[in-house]
Amino acid sequence: MARLLPVKYILRQPCYIYIFLTTSSVLFVMHLKYQQISKEMPGKLGVSYASFQLDLGTGQSIANYFERKSQLMKRSPFKTVLPREFQRASNKTLFLIYAYTKHRQFCRKYNSESFCLSTCPFRNCQFTCDTSLIRRADAIIMFYSHLNYDKLFDLAVYRNPNQLWLLWHDEPYATAPVYNKFLFNWTMSYRLDSEVSVATYGVTHVRNESINQIVFAKWIDENYKNRHNEAVWFVSNCNSQKRLHFYGQLKQHFPISAFGKCINNQTNDSHKCVRGSQCELEKLSTSKFYLAFESTTLRRDYITEKFWRSLSLGAIPIVLGPKRQSYERIAPPNSFIYAQDYSDFITLAKHLNDVATNRQKYEKYHAWKINYETRYLSRDVEPIRFCELCYRLNKNKDRIWYSNVNKYFLEID
Repeated sequence: MARLLPVKYILRQPCYIYIFLTTSSVLFVMHLKYQQISKEMPGKLGVSYASFQLDLGTGQSIANYFERKSQLMKRSPFKTVLPREFQRASNKTLFLIYAYTKHRQFCRKYNSESFCLSTCPFRNCQFTCDTSLIRRADAIIMFYSHLNYDKLFDLAVYRNPNQLWLLWHDEPYATAPVYNKFLFNWTMSYRLDSEVSVATYGVTHVRNESINQIVFAKWIDENYKNRHNEAVWFVSNCNSQKRLHFYGQLKQHFPISAFGKCINNQTNDSHKCVRGSQCELEKLSTSKFYLAFESTTLRRDYITEKFWRSLSLGAIPIVLGPKRQSYERIAPPNSFIYAQDYSDFITLAKHLNDVATNRQKYEKYHAWKINYETRYLSRDVEPIRFCELCYRLNKNKDRIWYSNVNKYFLEID
């Protein structure tokens, strides 16, 4: 064991990190190199759509989806990939994934057979929280909110050179710079170019069978007639002044029912109408629009469950967040209103009023329901996320590490 002690010294000397990695091959990971897919995947609404949608029906369709995502990924300046001659092929047929977590319920949850996606292209990944297996694991999932620097440092001293370290971080704030020295191999996050990112907060997928036109027309008739011509908003994080300002300006031109501690409105029961409450469900189910405003509009691809929940409950999301392209890549076709498309609040309000009072225009924002559906509950999206992880463990060919994971999560869109 004594010969391994220099690792601790090297970890404390940032200038030696790269030399150490290339000479001793400390970080062996896999990153998928996909075959080229030249064909655009059309939407089922009779038009060519720039997005691509997930079909959960077969393993091959899921694999095609993961491959297509890879074609959209841009190489981050904060990732390093070793030259091809340093890569090694793997003949493994079973992968062990260790969950580095302080919450034991996580272990019970992800070891259940029901957790696995039945149509995943690969089902040869096993999850464990058994600490005796930590050095044998092919990959270690590390939750950023659970990390303890001292414990992680001790683990890094005798780090398995063939082991993949994956940082799970779904929030839009940066990691502490001190964690850069651990050179995580992969990330699991909301960013498209994270190795594991599909269905972070929600997902669009193709229906097994299209909705009957008569059934769809009836749904449109009922919702157009019964839903209020207003937008609803639930907000608890008061730090985002941009979205609060946007709300304050828009409500002067279009009716908005807002709830939460950030709203100065004594006439509503804001403390009772919170996320996940019956009140929220009722409001989303009886309003035509929802303000799906993210807490930050600067972080690339950061689109949270508020967007997906709105779609699933039948309210048209008015979005204020990352670039339009981030939404178009994952949302159903023509399903949202991008607030920054409009020159001013009056113009946006006029469009909202037009949609709310014109059945034909209202229907256009829901036509996607005929062929697609959305999911956002953890029991639905997490099996997809771990399917992608298992897929990449099986298919990758590259060795990669994040040279600066802190700046990676600070990168502005």
